[in-house]
Amino acid sequence: MGDQGGIAASLNNLALLLSDQSDFAGARKMYDRALTSFREIGDERGAANTMNNLANVFYSEGQLATAARMYEESRVKFNQAGDKSGTAQELINVGLVLADQGDLSGAPWRFEHALAICRTLGTRSYAAYALAGLGEVALYEGSLDEDVMAPGGHPRLTRYHKTRYRSRDGAGLPGGLAL
Repeated sequence: MGDQGGIAASLNNLALLLSDQSDFAGARKMYDRALTSFREIGDERGAANTMNNLANVFYSEGQLATAARMYEESRVKFNQAGDKSGTAQELINVGLVLADQGDLSGAPWRFEHALAICRTLGTRSYAAYALAGLGEVALYEGSLDEDVMAPGGHPRLTRYHKTRYRSRDGAGLPGGLAL
């Protein structure tokens, strides 16, 4: 049947396009086909990436429980494939869904674990998402420090981290957050 991996990747890309156009039913069909193809050829990372994208569709449709389940399945697959960046991405995604569902006890440890992975890998973009997730949980809990919102204040999430990170002007405490 030719290059099944290339076909699976193309189906995944077509699904991304359909999802961007809010054709979620069409995107789900393409993702299902891509997922089947990736599984048939034993491409766990491709399957994990496709499951993440499919979970994004369910999230967009408001099907949070299904999205959380798929993000978690994707995390397991990324972890099995040794893809730490993918693992961190899925920890963040599951944390965001849990926070959206009001599960403020289950979300923080996922963000913290993802942040630890990001620090090890040096992936600043995912680290920023993990920190934003921690901030979102603190906001939902009503425990976001007042100085975060104060004019000229330095952002911090002291509930979860005892260090500050440097602002664009270089201000902050010594030993700022190492990302």
